[in-house]
Amino acid sequence: PLLYYVLGSGTPPYKMSKKDSKYTDVAKGRHKCSNCIFTYIKYVDNKPICSQIRGTIALGGWCKLWKGEE
Repeated sequence: PLLYYVLGSGTPPYKMSKKDSKYTDVAKGRHKCSNCIFTYIKYVDNKPICSQIRGTIALGGWCKLWKGEE
């Protein structure tokens, strides 16, 4: 997993699809990708990604896996 993140070689196949995670580009109140613990900025191209779902995401998006810092 670390090599995928560092090298940008694609998305690991074990991640959930956007459809299955109910991902949307629209935030759900205060819950949004930008304040979720699973969101990272991809080192190679500076795009936001999620450690739980495949593909790039929008920082203002949301999915059912959202989890804030406790």
